[in-house]
Amino acid sequence: LDYFSYSADGGSEARRDWLLVADESHVMLPQLRAMHGGDKSRKTALVGAGYRLPSALDNRPLMGEEFWQRVPQALLVSATPGDVETGWVGGKDSDSMVDMVVRPSGVLDPPVHVIAKENQLEALAQRVSERALLGERSLVCVLTKADTEDLAMYLNAHGVRADWVHSELTAPQRAVKLSKLQKGELDCIVGAQLLREGLDLPSVSLVAILDADIPGFMRSARSLMQMMGRAARNKNGECILFADSTTAAMKEAMAEVDRRRVKQHEYNVANNMVPKTATLGSSTSTLSLFEVMADEIESEKEKWAVEQSVALTSDRADVDTEAVEKALQSWRKRREGGRVRPGPKPSDALKLAAELEEGEKLRAENVLDAYGIDASHVERLRGLSRDMPAKTGVYRWLDEAGNVLYVGKAKNLRSRTSHYLAPALIQSSPRHRKLLASARMLDSVLTPGGEADALALEARLIQRERPALNILLKDAPKPESARIVLTSKNGVGQIFVAKFQDEAQSEASRGARVWTLPTREAANRMMGVLERALDLRGVSFRSRFGETAAVARWQFVSEVASLVLDAKYEEAIAMLEGRGDIPAALEIRVSAQEEAERGQGSRGSLAALLQADSLAKHWNIDVIAAASSGAGVCAVKIIKVREGVIVDVLGTSIEVPNASADDDIADATLAEAAQIVAEQMYTGEFVERPDLVYIPHSVAEPLNLRSALKTLGVGAKSAKGKVLHHGAAKEGTLLEALATMALENADESARMTATKSIAAVHLRDTIGLSEIPHSIEGVDVSHLAGTNAVCSFVRFEGGSAMPLKHKRYQLSDEVTPSDDYGGIAESIGARLASKSALPDVFLIDGGVGQ
Repeated sequence: LDYFSYSADGGSEARRDWLLVADESHVMLPQLRAMHGGDKSRKTALVGAGYRLPSALDNRPLMGEEFWQRVPQALLVSATPGDVETGWVGGKDSDSMVDMVVRPSGVLDPPVHVIAKENQLEALAQRVSERALLGERSLVCVLTKADTEDLAMYLNAHGVRADWVHSELTAPQRAVKLSKLQKGELDCIVGAQLLREGLDLPSVSLVAILDADIPGFMRSARSLMQMMGRAARNKNGECILFADSTTAAMKEAMAEVDRRRVKQHEYNVANNMVPKTATLGSSTSTLSLFEVMADEIESEKEKWAVEQSVALTSDRADVDTEAVEKALQSWRKRREGGRVRPGPKPSDALKLAAELEEGEKLRAENVLDAYGIDASHVERLRGLSRDMPAKTGVYRWLDEAGNVLYVGKAKNLRSRTSHYLAPALIQSSPRHRKLLASARMLDSVLTPGGEADALALEARLIQRERPALNILLKDAPKPESARIVLTSKNGVGQIFVAKFQDEAQSEASRGARVWTLPTREAANRMMGVLERALDLRGVSFRSRFGETAAVARWQFVSEVASLVLDAKYEEAIAMLEGRGDIPAALEIRVSAQEEAERGQGSRGSLAALLQADSLAKHWNIDVIAAASSGAGVCAVKIIKVREGVIVDVLGTSIEVPNASADDDIADATLAEAAQIVAEQMYTGEFVERPDLVYIPHSVAEPLNLRSALKTLGVGAKSAKGKVLHHGAAKEGTLLEALATMALENADESARMTATKSIAAVHLRDTIGLSEIPHSIEGVDVSHLAGTNAVCSFVRFEGGSAMPLKHKRYQLSDEVTPSDDYGGIAESIGARLASKSALPDVFLIDGGVGQ
């Protein structure tokens, strides 16, 4: 914008002789307004967490007002102008509003007809088929992505060649489908929000809009007008709105269509014009730019590759870094209107050690000074760290005002806190630089009870203080259960796997039935069985869109699905066989056998037994079970029972020394893993505590664990006082059934982990190692447009990612950003020189040259 306003004659007044043309202004103007707010919101979070300097906020998009102050005049183009641009020109009746609604082809806007929703799918299929017989095409607009796929399937089943498009397709994939429609290989395309602006398909003579009377953005007057306009290229164009009522948006859109049709007809009569369908255009008219220019793009890629190869192999003078820095200083001065201290380049901190005088040791102060941060307080922090006791406890970093910046735990407080003053850590981590720059005090609390108490205290302090620089523990128990939700009302409903627990709870509060399954995999497996046997998705879709037969069918299949989810397989099979649906009954029977083999077949009966037992229906119990997966890792599952209902299944993994499948030590190892999880689970202030914790392993020191659980609030609402039960439960009891469920799920997770171990064995044999590799680091180099070259090391241990052990090295100026070989060589050298443990294997991205 500044370039457009530049005055070449050097005068003080900038020239204002250029014009901005904004196509689809009803979309462009809101985007311009939102750019600044979105950028500020993102960068404010980054700056607040220490990942960006505050100066990052200076490099921003213009605000809406700033943008338009730089635009002398504009031509705003839109078939459905928004309220903002309409107001700018003084309203629709203003002389500045040019009403260009006539077309060179003479085609009028398509007439609009409203049809009731009852049996609308049959009516739609019939009308699309009629257009297809005439060699014309149709577009159908629905509300959701799922509906696009379901409706396309329905139309295909009724003899219509239909396909769907929605946002999960790439632009080239959408272009291919639209091209097929244009060529006559398809009769109909079903879409949601993609069948709007800029889609020119002259062969389309019918646009059908389902759920036109649903209020909202997708059925606003402007959206309806845009969708109707897709049939305005064909002289036989028509638009159908399926609705049981006429909304204000529909009235506004239809009134605008009628106004335009009158004006267009009068123009045609006055000029003796006969409407003609627009030409179909070339074969590439619906292809994306990338497909049209594929040859040119490939040619440019080859040319670029040759230039890069020559640049890397030819002798050339080094870049004058002093000249570059001088130019940058000059640019900063012009931008800010004054002197600006240049910030250090990322590589400056890496060069600090080489710049120190002989015998001088690199210190935290050197690194902070290089980044322009005051380091006068660091020596005092170093003294506070030296004064820390070499004992177990929890430490806190505080700022000058006494606010808590970070809370951590340590087996040796002195050693752990001194680590924060390590120069390598400070120069590689913006978060730790911010911590050291802001910290003024360091205090600690000893935990004579050992590391378990330290962990519990740390969790409570983090929950209470909410320090800005703390991160969540990696192995905190996470929900792994999934919920299948069935809604049904007046013969219409749906069944789905809830994405979030809150979603299932919300549906349950509205009368829906909810089933909890141990894992999402189990839920998806069960949904697959029900779909194959009962066609639940298709029946649900047809019933929601008013098909009479589907409404009656939904009532039947939803009842059968409920029986299957309750594990009442025989009753479900009897209902299906009574209707003569033998294939569906066979599918359910096979599924029942497979679930029994997996140990999941009793899931429904277990829930029923819990509710039927007079005591068990009041249980508030957490069952914690572990299984060994080898390689020093145990899988742990937590079954949560509240008021006799299995409400959730949590899962985690925990490192246990000497974990093994050896029967002599397995139970002690698993008990230790379950105990550690039990000690960690209830440290949060808002964590729900049960009345009893049951561990189906023999705990070595149950008295200590009982004391810890009582301290954490377990059993506080129970009058019995018993908070822990451990060891094998009495055979045939409900408690044993719950333990079996937890153990089976832990075993499943352990088996999945064991699969990773098998892969490690194959890796050992393939590359000729003497032992199975436990730790692997993946290595790769990347850069941003030829600058800021970095090399990253991503660490895996026992097949699991270890984010806290990932490393990233800023490459020095001696390495050309596009020279992957040089970057790998330098960063591998730096990694080998580091003090942290090296992996068993480096996995380096690249070819033989690496």
